[in-house]
Amino acid sequence: GGFCKITLVDTLRNGVKATILGSTMSKLLLKLLEPFAALLFWAIRDHLKRHRRLPTWYFFAFERLAPMPAWELLVTKKTERGLELLLDRRLPNDHVWPGEWSFPGTILSYHDVEATAFKRLATELGIDELPTQPRLVTVTIEPNERGRHAHIFWQMKVAPETEFPNGTFFPVNTLPEDTIRYQARQIHELSKLLS
Repeated sequence: GGFCKITLVDTLRNGVKATILGSTMSKLLLKLLEPFAALLFWAIRDHLKRHRRLPTWYFFAFERLAPMPAWELLVTKKTERGLELLLDRRLPNDHVWPGEWSFPGTILSYHDVEATAFKRLATELGIDELPTQPRLVTVTIEPNERGRHAHIFWQMKVAPETEFPNGTFFPVNTLPEDTIRYQARQIHELSKLLS
């Protein structure tokens, strides 16, 4: 319990410091926020006891303050069209990128390990488990419309004839126009690292 409380308070402190850049005003603001951080800790702890998972609003609130780890899967295959990448449409009710194309990804939670993250990505592809072991490509930390993420990029190479229940393959140099803008830029930059 104490570890979570310290982490939560530290997260608030770090986010506020990054926003206000250590001015004397930030010290006053931190003192004012301290009781709210404790209340928030108790609300999250109560939610965890009842639902066994962190509430969605926790991630949306805190990804604005501190980088959230995002496990990103770049599924690639080589065909006569060149290197192709699997993208999937986000749900129409997505609060930031409704209906836009994106690569499979998941935000890591406190209890995640590599196997649980890959299992969620397999589910996102519409399969039970990934057909091959992905390889780590790179890690980047950058902002997007939802906040700041530490993107942990994995590449999974598949055979040219491979298709998945969810998603469509596109040549990396001709992505759909409605691909999430920052992901299209990332794909362009990462294409040099993908073989």
